[in-house]
Order: sequence, then C-alpha cells, then structure tokens
Amino acid sequence: NGLKPKEIYDDKTVTFFRQSGRYEVQYLLRVELPGDYHILPPRLWHMYGTASWNGLESRIRVEP
Repeated sequence: NGLKPKEIYDDKTVTFFRQSGRYEVQYLLRVELPGDYHILPPRLWHMYGTASWNGLESRIRVEP
C-alpha cells in the first residue's frame, strides 16, 4: 500500500523504511501566523549501522 510505519510527536515525526533505495519525503505545513520561519534540516541514520545523512535547512516567509 506504500505506507511506511511512522510515529508522530509534537516536535518530530519518525519514519521507518524497510528497504534500501532512494526515497523522497514530502510534508505539508499549516502556517497560522505570518512571519519568517526556519525549518530544521531532516536527519536520517541507519538503525543498525553507523551511516547517517543530513538534509538542507529551509527558510520560508509567510505574509498576511
């Protein structure tokens, strides 16, 4: 069905991929107040190994 197991918290979402390969992760933001926002970079790591990856940070500006 394409759905991955995930856990959603107030400050993060944890997703588990069962197979190796290339994945694209997208998410939807709901902004409630205008302003400048800093989106922290995604962090990924191998559950049973030492490999880890960091994504790029993002910034967005929401205007009224």
